[in-house]
Amino acid sequence: MRDKLSLHEIGKHTGLSRNTIHTRIRELHEAGTAVARAHSSAAVQLVALYKALGGGWDMSSTINAPKGAVGPAPVASHPDMPSGTSSRSAAQSR
Repeated sequence: MRDKLSLHEIGKHTGLSRNTIHTRIRELHEAGTAVARAHSSAAVQLVALYKALGGGWDMSSTINAPKGAVGPAPVASHPDMPSGTSSRSAAQSR
């Protein structure tokens, strides 16, 4: 119920007290905050993982990125590869 209803209207339709309604609204906001924090934390941890694996960002992959992609696709680099070569392009050439 994200529509703007008065506490009186909500109480009338649900039979809940004003105190219970306030509690439920607070819990809803807390849950939304927890979801946002979890999403942010997952993104930060994913970047840390890519960095730990020695990866970079392949900016050309954003052109054909799948629907819903958040950013450029990570590309792992390897010391045995010539500069400018990614593990993706090396795998495609095999």
